[in-house]
Amino acid sequence: MDDRLQAVADAREIAVKTMRLIQHNFTAAVGINTGVLGGVVMGWLSPVVSALLHNGSTIGILVNALKGVSLEAESQGQGSPQTPQLALTHKVD
Repeated sequence: MDDRLQAVADAREIAVKTMRLIQHNFTAAVGINTGVLGGVVMGWLSPVVSALLHNGSTIGILVNALKGVSLEAESQGQGSPQTPQLALTHKVD
């Protein structure tokens, strides 16, 4: 946990970017699979080719999802999200 108010803004930024990535991946999956299905219906693709295209697109979309999102804190000089800045609140004797 973090006591910084900036953490709330960071969480919102991550949430917005994550939703954008989810929407992009969903649109890609629907578009690619619709194209593959259309190719099968028209007789342009065999069942084996359509299965390979479907599985290949699924793997590609999963790899894209694994990259995740990141904060822009590195470019603003605030440190990275993996290494939060800590401040001492009590003097240690």
